[in-house]
Amino acid sequence: MLLVSITLIVTGSASADEDQTIGINCVDDGEKECFEETAWAAEHKPGGAYRFVERGNWGTYVDYTLGSYNESIPGRYTIYAGQSSQAGTLKVYDDTTLQDGKYYGTIYVQYAYNQSDSTYKDGYNGSWTGLTEYHLHVADSRDGIPMTRNGNPIPGQFDYSAEYNDKKSSTDWIAIDINGYEDSEVYIAAHSVVWWCGFPDSA
Repeated sequence: MLLVSITLIVTGSASADEDQTIGINCVDDGEKECFEETAWAAEHKPGGAYRFVERGNWGTYVDYTLGSYNESIPGRYTIYAGQSSQAGTLKVYDDTTLQDGKYYGTIYVQYAYNQSDSTYKDGYNGSWTGLTEYHLHVADSRDGIPMTRNGNPIPGQFDYSAEYNDKKSSTDWIAIDINGYEDSEVYIAAHSVVWWCGFPDSA
């Protein structure tokens, strides 16, 4: 921890004929630590029914039903970092119509982070501050999500992605066109790289 001294010179005014010097001590806490984690949005807790594979890769997906939510009231799904930490929220809604037995329109998705979490690192208080990367894919079947032969998801092959130099607490709404889906059930795979930052507990 670094103690920094700052000297301010206050010039004379109507109530003071002479300049005044004021010393201020500020604490520059150089012990802040940040950690990077992989994160996935989940329908339920990781390890539940919406996991790609039972063992190994713990990636999860969201099973969304078209027409369930709108812009005023979006659906909200927990984003888990490191498999067990609640890091943020994936918000989802759609503006779609059913024509001749098929769905057309747009699904909107947003990643949002600002989740306080003092259990991630023992002896520290901190929060999930944002993401620096995301990969997103929407399909009308589970098999429509890019996966290996063993069923592990491949985020690098997802249709939508972005990288940021600085951490973002939330993304803009990501618009995904739906053209000719035959079922109202869609599958959303939302992967991201997120950051937790914190300081040591006060003694």
